[in-house]
Amino acid sequence: MNTLDIKKHPHSILVVETKFSNPDTFIDNYIKSIFGNDEKLSKKIDTKSYYDLIEIDGYKTTIKKEDIQNIINVFSKAALEPFGAKFYVIKGIENCTHQAINSLLIFLEEPTPNTYAIFTTRSLNLVLPTIRSRCQKVILKPELSNIDNELSEYKLSSDEMDVAKKLFFSTNDAISSIKSNQFKKLYDLANSIVKENKSLSRISKNSGEFKKLDYKNISLLLEILFIMRPDKSVFLTLANDIHHNPTKILVFNKIVSELLV
Repeated sequence: MNTLDIKKHPHSILVVETKFSNPDTFIDNYIKSIFGNDEKLSKKIDTKSYYDLIEIDGYKTTIKKEDIQNIINVFSKAALEPFGAKFYVIKGIENCTHQAINSLLIFLEEPTPNTYAIFTTRSLNLVLPTIRSRCQKVILKPELSNIDNELSEYKLSSDEMDVAKKLFFSTNDAISSIKSNQFKKLYDLANSIVKENKSLSRISKNSGEFKKLDYKNISLLLEILFIMRPDKSVFLTLANDIHHNPTKILVFNKIVSELLV
């Protein structure tokens, strides 16, 4: 499976994601292995109906002290499931506040009985050494052979497929963005910005569409622009610094001026 001997079942593991690996499947299978692959309990994991499992997604929102305190409070009580094992999954452990990490470290040192912690990260160097030292590390392998098959049903052009595979970290991220039509809108806007940057009417229209985007989508758009024009490293710099430069029109004007050089 990877570098972890699941028979030992440490009370805390740190799952290091690689691009297009499958952490969700790994986590589900790891929990099932603790159950001894009991069919009834495995089904509860598959249907997300195992009561003593808490999941926090740090890729979607910053993990706060209150989130960790909730885990501690819930798991200080008796397990609801007869099996007795409790699990908490924190995705993007590097996205914890300082206060959250402090609370988590205390809980890791003195966990309640039959409690298992599963953390994931996409940037191992951003995970505090104190967390890394308390966890057994698992490095997932990319599952590149599945990407084209999973994305093929969405009828992307070859250029769109190439950008999607470079832009997203996971297949789930890609599919979610494609199904919501977010990817298509950003791709089309980026394509227009790159190819139609000398028409004043088109620039004006693109500027209007650009200003409607929130900063998360502007960052994604800039990454797409960099994929389309890898010679323009400034796009990647702008994507990384977008939250420090909130004036959208200035960012857009910088993009256009770079493309005219």
